[in-house]
Amino acid sequence: MHHPTQHTPASEAARTALIEEAEAATGILPPHATLVGLEERLRAEIQAAVDIVRIQADRLNRGTTDWYQRDCALAEARHATEEGLGAGLRSAAVHVARLGRCLRILDTFVQVKPKA
Repeated sequence: MHHPTQHTPASEAARTALIEEAEAATGILPPHATLVGLEERLRAEIQAAVDIVRIQADRLNRGTTDWYQRDCALAEARHATEEGLGAGLRSAAVHVARLGRCLRILDTFVQVKPKA
C-alpha cells in the first residue's frame, strides 16, 4: 500500500465531498489530470483511515462480527490501492470510484465512537 508522508486527514465534510466526487467519476468522465489528483487525495485519506481501522481491529476479539467487518474493509483497501489508474480514461474513472467506495466503507468505522 502506498504510504504518504505526514498526511493530516481531511475533515469529515471534506472526506464526504471527496468520496462523492470519486463515485461520480464514472458518469461524465472527468479529464485524466482530475482523476490523477483524485487518486492521490483518495490514497492519502485511505491510508489515514486504514491506520485507524487497523488499530480498532487489533483491539477487537478476532472472529467477531465487528472485527470481521473491519478486516474485510482493510483487505479491500489493500487490493484497491495495489492497482493503478490503468491505461484508459474509463479504467481510471472506475479505479477512482473503487477507491471512493473503499474510503466510504473505512470512514464508517473511523466515525464510530467507542462504546462507554
